[in-house]
Amino acid sequence: MDQTRKDAYAFLLSAALLHVKWDLAGTFGGFPWLNPFHWRHFFRAVDIAGARAFLFHNLAIFLARDMQGFREERFWEDVERFRARYPTDPRPDYRRLFERKLNREEVDVMTLG
Repeated sequence: MDQTRKDAYAFLLSAALLHVKWDLAGTFGGFPWLNPFHWRHFFRAVDIAGARAFLFHNLAIFLARDMQGFREERFWEDVERFRARYPTDPRPDYRRLFERKLNREEVDVMTLG
């Protein structure tokens, strides 16, 4: 795998970690689980954050090992399963982010635009 592709995957991982943080942002600074009106949102946010972290944890391991043994087709199948499970997830399309970065388009990890 060439360096440009590795860099695009590293960018994707940084975006996903930021998304996990955004998923969990509402769970800090208080006790949302004490208010039953917030339970549904709280549990959904935690569910999505956990699934997103699970989806990207192997990518982090492979990046640390210079992508040795990484199977791109398997990774993208997992991404599609995530998208199918959470069709209303507000985060951007990871394939699109990857392709844009791979094509050396300007993509800001904070705004993802």
